[in-house]
Amino acid sequence: MTKHPKGIWFVSVLYFWEYFSFYGMRAIFVLYLINELQISDHRSYAIYGAFTGLAYLAPLVGGVIADKVMGFRNALILGGLLMCIGHFILGFDPKDLFYIALAFIICGFGYFESNIACLVNQLYSNNHPKRDSGFIILYVGANIGGPIGAILCGYITYFGTWEYAFSVAGIGMFTGVLIFISGLKHIPNIIPTDVRSYKQRFAKNILIALISFASILISIYIIQNGYETYLISATTIIATLMLIIIMIKNRNLRSKIFFTIPFIVFAMLFWIFDDMSFTAIEVFIDRNVDLYIGKLYIPASVLICINPFTVMLLGIIIAFVWQKNKVSSNLKQMVRFSLGFIIQFISFICLSFAAYLATLTGKASIEWVVASIALLGAAELFINPIALSNITKAGGAKYAGFMAALYTLYTSSIAELSSARLAQLTSEQDIEKIHDLKTQAGLFMKLFGQVSLALLMIIIIWLTITLIIKVRSRKNFRIVSDTEL
Repeated sequence: MTKHPKGIWFVSVLYFWEYFSFYGMRAIFVLYLINELQISDHRSYAIYGAFTGLAYLAPLVGGVIADKVMGFRNALILGGLLMCIGHFILGFDPKDLFYIALAFIICGFGYFESNIACLVNQLYSNNHPKRDSGFIILYVGANIGGPIGAILCGYITYFGTWEYAFSVAGIGMFTGVLIFISGLKHIPNIIPTDVRSYKQRFAKNILIALISFASILISIYIIQNGYETYLISATTIIATLMLIIIMIKNRNLRSKIFFTIPFIVFAMLFWIFDDMSFTAIEVFIDRNVDLYIGKLYIPASVLICINPFTVMLLGIIIAFVWQKNKVSSNLKQMVRFSLGFIIQFISFICLSFAAYLATLTGKASIEWVVASIALLGAAELFINPIALSNITKAGGAKYAGFMAALYTLYTSSIAELSSARLAQLTSEQDIEKIHDLKTQAGLFMKLFGQVSLALLMIIIIWLTITLIIKVRSRKNFRIVSDTEL
């Protein structure tokens, strides 16, 4: 009986702790800026958007360095250690060294996130019978680590201090790196360049150090000065032009890639709204929701963990159902895709109603928010799997990596930045009204209502596109049938 390579368990444990640390820190990020540093909502959302936008942009650089210079195994160790340093800086002095800490985490995330799946790819041969299940092990571990980190960091900030919570995130990442290093003999170390002499190795290490140091300095400068929009916009323009060139040069892929464009654009819109979980939605929960269930207090940063737990539980059920229905035409995929927006629409209707209740008394009951966050998690299951399936197939073997990177750029980097800008609409500029719960609830109700209306329009547009494709498919089928006759 063929077994999994031993290395997969060490890689999966590393990914568990990376999710634990990154999402643990991310869950308390905005609340720390607002509640502890007393930074305005508007500025806090901007900092969060810059941080996450750059974090998801960094893997484009980290992936190239790992692929061409240092190898995936070494990139994961370096990335993990850089993130450790960032978390520990936050634990030591988050007020004065905040931007430096974020820069270390961004740089480390760049080396880490884009390369862990590539390392798993090296563990298995192309015809290994357990190759696909190896990736499942990897992502199950990650999705367990994320909510555990958020829950632990959330309660530590409630019972202890913010510094302790950031330190715990760093300890988690460091633990993952140590366990990973202990299993290096089971993990291949494939170095792209043939570097044998001491001088060549020294020059390579200097190059990596310089790139890392420059990335940290650039990240600090961009976040402090608010230049992230220019960088992400320029990257998006270049990547989009590359996509157009690919479509022009490859006629056999043109129609497939063209079919995926609506999936990329609409998935980006979905994630713009979904990513407000860590900004406007979390702040609304923190201010305008009664977080007690009996005598049990549930911090806002813990409550949003309902989302990943819903993804894990419902993901198993949906995967089983879809596996039984093997036929999956383009039309069926588009219908399933629309379900994600319909569920997200219902989620924001629940949020809007909760915010309305808060405008009456200042606080809303927790049930409406629990339902909303659970629905957001359920909605994700109809977006990412379907979009990624179409996008990677459209690029073929040659461009699958580029298509996946393009999707990440649109749905992570651009979406995170845009989501933070959208959340700024709830920022009250009048200092006297900031602490007025009813006024704040009114702003949240307006935003959630506008998002609900936008989602309704998106659903109508998507279903219209689906209908057009259905009509054209039937027309083409009739033409083919008539020709055969």
